[in-house]
Amino acid sequence: ALINSLSVPVTAVTTPLLLLSSFVLAKICQSAFTELRGIIFANVSQDACRRIARKAFEHVHTLDVSFLIGSRSGEVQAIISRSLRSVTSMLNMMLFNMIPTALEFSLVLWILATHAGIPAALITTATMAAYVGFTTHYTTKRNEYRRKMNMAENEANARLLDSVINAESVRFFANEKREADLYDQSLARYE
Repeated sequence: ALINSLSVPVTAVTTPLLLLSSFVLAKICQSAFTELRGIIFANVSQDACRRIARKAFEHVHTLDVSFLIGSRSGEVQAIISRSLRSVTSMLNMMLFNMIPTALEFSLVLWILATHAGIPAALITTATMAAYVGFTTHYTTKRNEYRRKMNMAENEANARLLDSVINAESVRFFANEKREADLYDQSLARYE
């Protein structure tokens, strides 16, 4: 009798309210767990990136002096910065997106195989393989364009930094317009 008195009668009003409340609670939990995940793994991710940045920094100092003098320091700096951002992004994507998705997909396949049969699991696997193949192909094409844009951006950043670092020489030889034109050409290639 006590247990029955705690239950809510099922009506046309209570069912949608229970479903809506469950949805809101699930969204709140999702946000809370996402934030908690970020807090817990932020230190791990930042530590890994710091170690990689240090190794890159140490490697730059082991390079031949003629390379360091002959290369444009702005371009080297831009490449290192972009690389570190890419590594951070890749670590976060692997840790928080790809690995959990692979685990979830494996679990879904197991549930499908046990409850709907092997053919349903095979159809799902084929669909997912087609999706991954299409996405990989499209991303590869997109990365070709992005690589060209990055090279143009590196050139523009290098031109800017080197020109600012050597501002005294630029002014001494009255090359302000030439430097501005070269910088504009670099920006146009990025555009």
